[in-house]
Order: sequence, then structure tokens, then C-alpha cells
Amino acid sequence: MPCKDRDQAREYNKKWYRANVKKRITTIRDWKLRQKALLLEVKSKAGCESCRTHDPSKLRFYHRDLVQAAFDLNQAHDDGVSKARILNEIKICGVWCRRCFSTAHPDDPRASGRMSGRTFQARNRELVKALGMSYGKACNRLRRMVLFNVVRLAN
Repeated sequence: MPCKDRDQAREYNKKWYRANVKKRITTIRDWKLRQKALLLEVKSKAGCESCRTHDPSKLRFYHRDLVQAAFDLNQAHDDGVSKARILNEIKICGVWCRRCFSTAHPDDPRASGRMSGRTFQARNRELVKALGMSYGKACNRLRRMVLFNVVRLAN
């Protein structure tokens, strides 16, 4: 039965964690390894979209449309992202080796390493703080703004 008092619940969780710290750390480490194995498996099965290389150490996920990017798939196993969210994000990504991506997209800042996925996430967080709303709401607002501008420019 859950505790009704927040302080009491916090104390209970602290005691539980102290009693189970090794088990918890092992569980988290195993979970991260399973997530990383999933990403490596998907990369190796897909291969580079250009040269068809299947070595997962040379491959990276690249979002086809940065506006739809919720997080950097290449770091998802460290960031605690669920398997369902990873699989949904894979649908909007392409798998490329760095060499082919930089050749095909020379103007993209991700190609030269000037903007990594983590940098992109940091910029998103700054924007969310500036807008003063949750990350999901901010992303939806940005998508609407981009779509509005695309439609306006088309007309």
C-alpha cells in the first residue's frame, strides 16, 4: 500500500535503496546493456543506407527530419529511454556510416561533428526553458510553427 505522506514515502525509498543498492546498480547496468544490444542489432541488420556496411561500430542513427527528433538514438541506452520509445524513434531515422553521411549531406552540422545529438538535445532543453513549458508541449509547438512556415512559404 502506498504511503500517503510524501516524506514518509521518501524515507521508505531511501531505506529500500540503501538495503538494495548493489542489486539496483546491477539491474540498471543490465538494462542499459540490453538497450545497447538492441541498438547494435538494429544497426547491424539495417546497414548503411549508402554503402551497405553492416559493422555496427561504424554506423550511427541520423534523424531524417530534426524537427521530429525526440532524443539522440545513439545515446538512448545511457539516457534511460524505454524500448518502445527507441523502436518508435528508429522508424523516423536512417542508418548511415559517418563517411557516407558527410558525403551525402555536406551542409548538415552533424556530418562534420559540429553538432552532436547531445548538443541538439541541449539546445532543445534551452528552448524549452525559454518557452516555459514541458518538453512535449514545446516540441509540438515547434512542429506546428515549422509546418505553418512551410505552408506559408509554399503559398
